[in-house]
Amino acid sequence: MSYFAGLDVSLRSVSICVIDGDGKITLERTVPFEIEDVVACLRSVDGVVEQVGFEAGVMSQHLYHGLTAFDFDTICAQIGTTIAKDTRTTTLTECLILGEWLLSHATIFDIHA
Repeated sequence: MSYFAGLDVSLRSVSICVIDGDGKITLERTVPFEIEDVVACLRSVDGVVEQVGFEAGVMSQHLYHGLTAFDFDTICAQIGTTIAKDTRTTTLTECLILGEWLLSHATIFDIHA
């Protein structure tokens, strides 16, 4: 089964929401903002995480390069204010499944070193 992960990133922690291809939440967890902790959480899913997405912010470059170094297909997007804060991570994860919606409603960043 395919899984998709949305991350809500702060300076000290990362909230992770993983859903399957049917939109069912399979994991919700908050880990310290260390690449190794995020990767360990994503790898704890019983299956392959097809794509990881998060909203652009202060730590975007570090997180993007860290996840891609571990071979995660990673998207950094500027979603805007249309998503309610309490559902932001879950909704971002759902957007990964609906790739066309994401491309039409968000700005996708190509992050350079």
